Amino acid sequence: MSKNYIFRFPTPVEAGAGMAGQVGARAKALGASKVLVVTDPGIAKTPHLKTVTDSLEKAGVAYDVFAKVEPDPSIENVEDNVAEVKAAGYDGYVALGGGSSIDVAKGLRLLSQYGGKLRDYSPGDKIPGPLAAPLIAISTTAGTGSQVSNGAVFSDNARGTKFAVSSPKNCPTLALNDPLVTMGAPGKVTATAGMDALGHAIECYLSVNANPMSDILVLDAISKVARSLPRVMANGDDLAAREEMLLAATTAIVGASNCGLGADHAVAMPLCSLFHQPHGLIIGMMLAPVMEYNQAAAEARLADVAVALGVNTAGMSQRQAAAAAVVFVRNLTKEIGLPQRLREIGVAEEKLAQVAELTMESHQVANNRRKMDPASLLEMLRQAY
Repeated sequence: MSKNYIFRFPTPVEAGAGMAGQVGARAKALGASKVLVVTDPGIAKTPHLKTVTDSLEKAGVAYDVFAKVEPDPSIENVEDNVAEVKAAGYDGYVALGGGSSIDVAKGLRLLSQYGGKLRDYSPGDKIPGPLAAPLIAISTTAGTGSQVSNGAVFSDNARGTKFAVSSPKNCPTLALNDPLVTMGAPGKVTATAGMDALGHAIECYLSVNANPMSDILVLDAISKVARSLPRVMANGDDLAAREEMLLAATTAIVGASNCGLGADHAVAMPLCSLFHQPHGLIIGMMLAPVMEYNQAAAEARLADVAVALGVNTAGMSQRQAAAAAVVFVRNLTKEIGLPQRLREIGVAEEKLAQVAELTMESHQVANNRRKMDPASLLEMLRQAY
């Protein structure tokens, strides 16, 4: 029998082509009369922002646009702007963008209501009460799943790492999953976002806290990413594949939010921060090494992953099937154009020990099926170098 578990999925999802154009009506129905649209400079130049602002105007909802979201946003990206946001008196937020925009919206909403610093709310659930202002999240990428997740991740550049503010109270009020707004994502963004979704799904399935409900969701997400990510990379206008990737990213993070992630996401924190690399890129590069490390303690589960990935495991032993899952992920990263070695993206070999030290500070390391210590983590990094 399975051990006892709790499964939470607090964010309603409305999905379908054109849903972004319904944001005004949804904001009004949630009681918002003046919202802050949070996005990044790139998305601000696309027609997607006009879709959102036109919808707000049509619904009679006042708005301002905050288009200063950084990639892998820093603490300062939120804290340096929260006073102005609070003074404006917004009673709602709309996040339009990838995980960075949605996370910044979460941070602005949190500090505008409760004050303090982002670090005050991490680790653990330290948000003292409900967040009054509704947050509607519209993801322009199929990767982080932040539009339904309880976490927001920020870069602490002074320490060379990242941290998460996680709480069920932190979830967006509503997610509008519209594949049309993911259509214009550049190839590199599509590739790295897709690997982030795959990392969520596989790490969730390998987590010591995996449960029957998360298993169902993430095995399906693994299948969808394996099938649709190559299609999207070959043809960015493949709407059916875009829609499937957005669904996979959503279900993957719902599972992961309920059982936690592992060493792949833990090691990405310092690697991204120290060497200024996109989150999804590091997740994609380190996913196969982390799977390989966990194989000794997660052979049966990795064999399941192989099947979900579409590997023909007929005639294979469990060990062979588990190894085939690792090979599949490595080959997928090559197919979509990701670098294969840490040295290729400017990671300094002499910094690997520092990366290992910072990684071990993450609670996510404890989620691995196979226990990890500083020496084993450093050896894994060296093999990936």
